[in-house]
This record gives sequence, C-alpha cells and structure tokens, in this order.
Amino acid sequence: MMTNDEIADLLQLSAKLMDLHSDNAFKSRSYGNAGFQINKYPTELSTLDDTAIAAIPGVGKSMIAGIRGILNTGKFPPLEELLARTPKGVLEMMRIKGLGPKKVKAIWDNLQIESPGELLYACLENRLKDLKGFGDKTQEEVIKSIQFLQANNGRFFYADGFEAAELILNWLNEFYPSAQISSTGELRRKSIELAELEFLIDEVIQPELELLEALPDLELEEVTDDYLKGTLLGRFPVTIHFCQSDEFVKQHFKSSAAPVHLNSLAVDWSQPYSNEASIYQSIGCQYVIPEMREYKIQEMSVVAESELIALSDIKGVIHTHTLYSDGRNSILEMANHSKSLGYSYLVISDHSKSAVYAKGLQEERIFQQHAEIEQLNNHFEDFKIYKSIESDILGNGDLDYDASILKLFDCVIASVHSNLNMSEENAMKRLLKAIENPYTTILGHPTGRLLLSRPGYPLNHEKLIDACAANKVCIELNASPYRLDIDWKWIPYAIKRGVLIAINPDAHSLAGISDINWGVEAARKGGLKKSDCLNTFSSKAFEEYLKINKK
Repeated sequence: MMTNDEIADLLQLSAKLMDLHSDNAFKSRSYGNAGFQINKYPTELSTLDDTAIAAIPGVGKSMIAGIRGILNTGKFPPLEELLARTPKGVLEMMRIKGLGPKKVKAIWDNLQIESPGELLYACLENRLKDLKGFGDKTQEEVIKSIQFLQANNGRFFYADGFEAAELILNWLNEFYPSAQISSTGELRRKSIELAELEFLIDEVIQPELELLEALPDLELEEVTDDYLKGTLLGRFPVTIHFCQSDEFVKQHFKSSAAPVHLNSLAVDWSQPYSNEASIYQSIGCQYVIPEMREYKIQEMSVVAESELIALSDIKGVIHTHTLYSDGRNSILEMANHSKSLGYSYLVISDHSKSAVYAKGLQEERIFQQHAEIEQLNNHFEDFKIYKSIESDILGNGDLDYDASILKLFDCVIASVHSNLNMSEENAMKRLLKAIENPYTTILGHPTGRLLLSRPGYPLNHEKLIDACAANKVCIELNASPYRLDIDWKWIPYAIKRGVLIAINPDAHSLAGISDINWGVEAARKGGLKKSDCLNTFSSKAFEEYLKINKK
C-alpha cells in the first residue's frame, strides 16, 4: 500500500510537470498543495475513509478519486500522461539544484536541451548565462550540481580522473620516494571514461595508516596487505595495489591491460622480465603502448610509438569560438594565447546562423569578422588566423549558407546540432549530403555524442568514412573531454581509407584550447600517426591543403 510520502511525491511531481508543460495552472497548484499537506499529515491515508481524506486541508472531494486510484494501483493517470510526453533527460534536469520547472522549460524550449549532460556541455560553451533569468552565477551553480549528480552515476570523464589522479600520485611519491609508483587499470590505458582510479606501488606491503590518512580528501574504506580502497574528493573511487619489488613489472602489465588483450598473449609469467617491452619480445611481438592494450594482439595493427601522434606534433588550433558567437574571448585573445602555447595558426570557426541559441553569425557579421581577421593577420608576422565557420547541417543535409557565402571561408566545418533523434537511414542521408557539399572541409563531431549523457545518432561508420575519402573531407576528432568524437575505435579504418583526422579543441575559451591534449590521448588509442593528422601540418602546408581541397 502506498505511503503518504509516496502519494505526495506523485502529486508534487504532477504539479511540477504541469508547470513544465504550461498546463492548467489552477490544477497544478491544487496537486502541489495537496501533496504538501499529505506529506506532513500524521495518519496514513490508507487507513482513512473518503470523508476523512476529503477533510484534509488542501485535498477536498475533488482529489478523492485520484488518491483512491493511487492507493489501489500505485499509479496516477494524469502523471502517467505527463510522463509520456516528457523526455527522460528533461525529467532528470528537474533534479538539478536551482532549476525549477520554469527554468527547465526555458532551457528545453530555447536551447533544445533534453538531458543534464547536454546542459553541462552548453554551460561549458557559455550558453546558459545569456538566457533570460539565468546569468553567470546560475550557470556556475548548474555546472557544480550536474557534476555532483554525475559523480553518483558510477563513471566519470578521463580528464576529470586524470586531474584527481595527480593528487594521489604526487602524494605517494612524497611519502614513498624510493618506491616504484604508477597508475594502472583503465586510468593507465587512458580510457575516455573511468569507473575508478587505480595505482600500483611496490615496497609497501603493510601500508602505514598514519601516512595513508594524511592525504586530504581521501576517505579510506578498506585496507589490506594487498590493497587499499577509498573515495577521493567524495567522488572518485580509488584502489591502490601493493606488490613486491621484483613483481612490479609483471603486476603493472597484468593490471593495466584489458583482459581480452592480456588473455591473447601467450606469455610465460614464471619468467622474470626487466620491462614491459621484454614481455612482448618474449612472444615475438612489437611493443604495444598501454593506451592501445584494448584488443587481442592478433587483431591489432601495432604502430611504433615513435610514429604515433604526440601533443608536440600539433602545429595549429582548428575549431575555436569567440565573442562573435558563444565563446568567452575575442579573436585577438584566442590568437595570442594560441601563439603563447607554441602554435603557428588558429582557425576561427564560430557558429553559423541556424545556431540562434549560440548567437550564430548572420551574413553581415561574417563580413565584420573577416575584416577583423584580415587586420589582425597584417599585425602578426609568424602566425596566421584562418577564416572558418562551423556551419550547421540542416535536416535535409544542406549547409545553412548558400555558395556565395561559403566560398568566402578558408575552411568549413560541417556539424549537426539540431534534430538529433534520427534513424540510421535519416542520419546517413543527412551527413552524406553534407559531406558531398563542395564547400565542406571537415566533418565536425560526426556522431553528436556527449559522453556519459548522449550516445549519438546511429551511423554506418564505414560508409561515412568511405564518403569522406571519396570527397576529400577530413574528419574531426572533437577533443572536448565531453565528446571525443569521432570515437578512437574508428581511427584505424579512417587511416586505411586515407582520411585525415583533425584533432580539434572546439574551444570556447582560452583554457579550452588545451583540450587538444585529450584529443591526442584518444587518437593514440586508435593508432593515429603524425602523418594522418591534419593539424600536424605546418602553417604553409595547411594553407596549401586548403587551397588544393577548396572546390
């Protein structure tokens, strides 16, 4: 039988959803008030007759049938109807601290956002603060609230985990300076999502608890001779494994390789190994970097570490947003920061006119921006800014400017931002038409996914990559740690088909430029070589590439 608390929850949720959908305001208040009164009523309604229930303030005779239905079936038909027309993610957004039904409605209506993960990404792109009734403070509070909710969902972003892991590693090295210490597990493989932070340390078989307890923000939960478990910063599960010094190499290898990779290696573990390279040598295999230890060795095309992409190989910053759309900084600020990081060119790719929510550029503002870029390029001697746009791919596959505008850009990044709920057939038609557009240079974040939030629309990746190869279109690996799209698993096929990958930060701020690092980490998992990455090109080579590929 339903309790008063459960009945109240159903009624109050009904009231909130009615407000969300702008339904009958009088009935919404009635449900909300009845729920409030029932929640604090001292006697369980299941023990009362109709007369007694109707006598409760705020309930009345009009609510009797609904309450009886809840007591008998556990369901409230008006709520069932409301839930049927409310996306699950929108319902989850109502759990975010500080967002009532009216604010969730404004976000849903104006930004077309339907989940907390999408909302987090929009906040990080600086889009929520400009919405009426919000602002900088609300945006920051929403970010914190969503991150708190995500912390309780079991997995977290690699970028967040990496920063937290540095706290543990620095602390372990301080207290055990002579020990061998390293990350292991998913963390060492640099998986794009993590379930826990794992570490391995030798020499410490019986850890000194007073030292372990010295690390701030680590709550210990279990300590044995072999490992300790705890939670860091109230968010990240941590396991620190202990082993004998002469077992470190083997334990490090075993604990960091994915099981399918480890089980595919016919290694004699009774033998001593001086390093991990010698483990592969013992079975006649080329060394595989930790990031790539995901598959059976027999299924892999192993790439020498010296050939793999590294952050130092990136010469230019492609795909950035400025104050012209939803970025936080001016073109000059983005250029100066990129230059200070050692890059030799910057591609400005603000949102196009269909992205009204992001202050997308109408034609007259494009001319204004181009004039500013030309003026700045006259100022720089060893650095160049390229004129680009992130042009929305419309529902029919067209880009949202005509040819007379598209031809003005050095580079066009074509991306899907709206109507994401597509079948594979519709998604492929839409994307293939955009790829075939003669002005498309780069296909932006191809699946539209948001990690830990939105899986992305279904695609035939091989057909998509084949089309990019046929039309000389580069594919973006969006380096935002919340996207990392295209997925690294498809990089080998792109390489096979001769399609270049551009590791793009999609930066909306100065700090966002450094997201290139996360893209490089993901690209290495897929075996991307320097020669297969567009922004390893020098500024001169990049400019030549754009000229050759400009239709």
